[in-house]
Amino acid sequence: MGLNNTYTINDIIKDDNHRFPMTSSNIRVGNKKVNYKVLALMTLFSNKQTLENIYETGSEDLYRYLYKNKLFKYRNLVENLTNMKLETIIKVINNMTKIDTGIRKITTEGGEIVYYMDYKTNDREFVIIHAKILKQLITYSNSNCIKVYIILNYMCRKGKVKITNSWLLKQIGLKPNIGNNNKQIADITKTLCDLGLINKYTEDIDGKSHNWYSINSYEEWKLFNKLDSCS
Repeated sequence: MGLNNTYTINDIIKDDNHRFPMTSSNIRVGNKKVNYKVLALMTLFSNKQTLENIYETGSEDLYRYLYKNKLFKYRNLVENLTNMKLETIIKVINNMTKIDTGIRKITTEGGEIVYYMDYKTNDREFVIIHAKILKQLITYSNSNCIKVYIILNYMCRKGKVKITNSWLLKQIGLKPNIGNNNKQIADITKTLCDLGLINKYTEDIDGKSHNWYSINSYEEWKLFNKLDSCS
């Protein structure tokens, strides 16, 4: 098949139950220069670190890797998933290799470019996201929306949690009460609810609204009936 033939996500993900790690490190989630839509795409197309490498190095660092030419092979699929031109995606990736994103660009002896994506180093945390959910996030949301989902995924791993809009904004590197930031976080949580990924409950205490969040499991997400639980 030629480089621009029609591929589907099933050509990339062979296992329907495949799950991917995404870093929830504050230094990356809180960095406005880290594009999580592109990082999610890279993760979806990446390969995992071999067990042999882990055993040989003895390092606790964990990573995935992606050959640049794989993105070009699946250009149409990549651009359809992201609604972005591949050249723009490559530019974003190259920019992220220049800052602390955990992405490293290596050129092999054969001249191929490989991107290495660290998702666990030292005490840095990560969350596990089902491939189909990751695909949905890439297609129907943006970088900040994915960041908020990852934060909520981590924070709500043991159940429902009360979280303020101001706190969420600060976690993704934005200041509360500046411009349309407050509306942006409300729109993001609404989008995540509409996608069936989270639940948001608002209660009034002494005249003030308090937001509680929980994360839907993969099975709950599959069964989600699109009833809007968001205010």
